[in-house]
Amino acid sequence: MQTTVAPPPRPRPAAPTGPSIFRRSLSPPLFLGIVAALLLAFVGSIFAIKRKNVTVPKVDVATEAKVRRERQLREDTDRLIAAQRIDEAYAKLEELHKLAPTSTYAMTKLQQLALIRQQRMMTNQQATEASQKFDEGVALFNARKYDDAVKAFDASFRLNPARPETVNYLKLSQDQADRARVEAAARAAARQQQMPPQVVQRPTPPPLPQPVVNNTPAQITTTFNHSFTDGTIVVKIGADVVAREPLWQLTRVWHRREPRPINVTSPLTPKNADVEITINVPALSLQDRHVIPRQVFPPGSARQLVVSFDKTSKQFAYKLN
Repeated sequence: MQTTVAPPPRPRPAAPTGPSIFRRSLSPPLFLGIVAALLLAFVGSIFAIKRKNVTVPKVDVATEAKVRRERQLREDTDRLIAAQRIDEAYAKLEELHKLAPTSTYAMTKLQQLALIRQQRMMTNQQATEASQKFDEGVALFNARKYDDAVKAFDASFRLNPARPETVNYLKLSQDQADRARVEAAARAAARQQQMPPQVVQRPTPPPLPQPVVNNTPAQITTTFNHSFTDGTIVVKIGADVVAREPLWQLTRVWHRREPRPINVTSPLTPKNADVEITINVPALSLQDRHVIPRQVFPPGSARQLVVSFDKTSKQFAYKLN
């Protein structure tokens, strides 16, 4: 039996795996167009990325230092003003004004401190003049020129009312001046009474009896009970000042101000005159002037002026007994 061998199978051709377009060749113009489009897209993306980048500004070192210095000068000025170191604060403001001429803070504070410095200079000058007048008054008092001493102490008191020694010396000088005038008037009356009688050559009618002249000085007592720790009271009768008293005094232990009750008796030359009372309390902005017209102070009389103050109405009342 003959065996027949089958021939091996013929291999099939492989089927194409991709689209037919990739197996085609591109024309040069189309290839160049695709490359140009890709380049334009790449360049556009680069520009877009650069536009999104944030530009960091450069730091101005000089300006930053200037701003820090201005802030430091303002803080130093406020601290010195709070400590009442006005001259040092004024120097800081001058430096700030040179550094920042348009600064409203510097110009406003300079004006305020300039006014404070001017007031201090005036106060110091007044205190110096008051001290000079006080020394002049002491010299005149020691020389027993009491009327001139009163003028000097009065000028010193007007310049510096806060010095208690001035008030004490002024009152003492006024008392001595009044006593000297009374003694001079008494000596003049005694000389007039001791004059020898004139020799009359011819008979004359007997002289009429002369009234006895009473040269005894009058007195006035000023009383004022209050609660003030500042100010003064001045009482004038005609041209004579019979009371010029501070309304306060210092405590002996703590040297603090406390109310000073007024109860002062002063001699007075007999006269008919107006009574003028002036009260000044600077701390409470109180100032009052009152006149009691046409009062009679005969020789040897003793009258009393009573002053009171109503806290509710803030009014003074005056009664002359």
